[in-house]
Amino acid sequence: MFQKYKEILFGLAFGIGAVVIDISMDAMAGGNSFNDEMAEHPGMLLYRAVFVVFGLVLGWLLWQNNRREREVRRVTEILHKLQQECGTQGLLLRSSLQTLLMRDDLRLTDDASRLLEEAYARSQEFQRIAEQKSA
Repeated sequence: MFQKYKEILFGLAFGIGAVVIDISMDAMAGGNSFNDEMAEHPGMLLYRAVFVVFGLVLGWLLWQNNRREREVRRVTEILHKLQQECGTQGLLLRSSLQTLLMRDDLRLTDDASRLLEEAYARSQEFQRIAEQKSA
């Protein structure tokens, strides 16, 4: 869970840290202890809660942005694997068709031979497309 929502937790820690710093600075300025400062000014806790909310909002926005980036990386990785698999299968298909075209003992009709040559040409085009690097 920490790994999934770490940005939000860091935002919360940022807000809490801001509250602690604000209370400490007010306590030092007034010559009070940390606990005395909190007890003497309970109304300020509402003001200081804004720091925590701000930290949470900041963490949530960062989490949303990083989530989109992770999703883009995942989709890019899937597309790369698909491209590799298509390239491999295209190469196997092309080599099988080339083997069929080179065999003399098949005695194919002219139409069947033409269809086989057309399939071989299309497999070459498929192979070329599969090997293209995406920009």
